[in-house]
Parts: sequence; C-alpha cells; structure tokens
Amino acid sequence: LYDATALTTHLDPLFYSALRYGTTYLSSIKKEVDLSHQLCDIALYYHKDYFYPYSLKITNEMGYHHPYRYDQIVKWVKKAINETVDVPLWFGDILIHARKNLNQQLLIQSDLKWLLEMARSDKEKAVIKLKIKEYNQQNKF
Repeated sequence: LYDATALTTHLDPLFYSALRYGTTYLSSIKKEVDLSHQLCDIALYYHKDYFYPYSLKITNEMGYHHPYRYDQIVKWVKKAINETVDVPLWFGDILIHARKNLNQQLLIQSDLKWLLEMARSDKEKAVIKLKIKEYNQQNKF
C-alpha cells in the first residue's frame, strides 16, 4: 500500500483521497504512522503551500501514535501556518495543546532531575531513579 500510494502521490500530489486513504490505513491498521508521514512529505514536496498534508500528519500522529510526539506537532503546525494557504482555525488550538504538553513533559523531566539532586538517602535516590526510568520509557526520551 505504501508503494502504491507513494507512486500515486508522485504522479498526482493533489489526489488527496488516495493520500488520505493511504495515510489513514497505514496509521490505523498497520500502525505505521511514520510511513504515513512520509507519504504526506511526498505531497508537500510538490505543493508546499497546501495545508492538507500537514492536517493528515497531525491527525494521524494524534490519533495513532502514542505517546504523541508534541515536538513534531508543534513543528508541523508552525510550518503549515507560515507556509500554506487556507489553514483551518483548529491548527491554532492544536499548537496551544501541543506546546502545553511539550512544556509539561520538560517540566516533569526537570522536576525529576531536581528531586534526584536533592535526595539524601540511597533508598530515596533509587525510588527517584526508577521513576525517571519509567517516565523515559513511557515517553521515549
């Protein structure tokens, strides 16, 4: 499916029903969100000024990749706002949501590091190190 959709997108980057089907299928059924993003990148290569591929990237990321990669979402929204026409209003809401969560993850990491520095006993340090390890595994840091 990836190869067929990639070929279709190269031949007709504005054939958005094929792009939507391919990206949605790869993300939801195959759990290959990054491949669906690559298909959107093909369409953006030919038409940088159209928001739809960014919309697919964002919705597939938020719908099927867990945990979300908020840094990517922020990057895509900014590019869409700066480089495309007809950006939907909900992109602003997504940007606010992604920035809030990205900052929350950075705050949690910072707090855990600070707690580790302040820990006085080996037992307390071990508990905090375990929490850091668990958090990093859950959030793929």
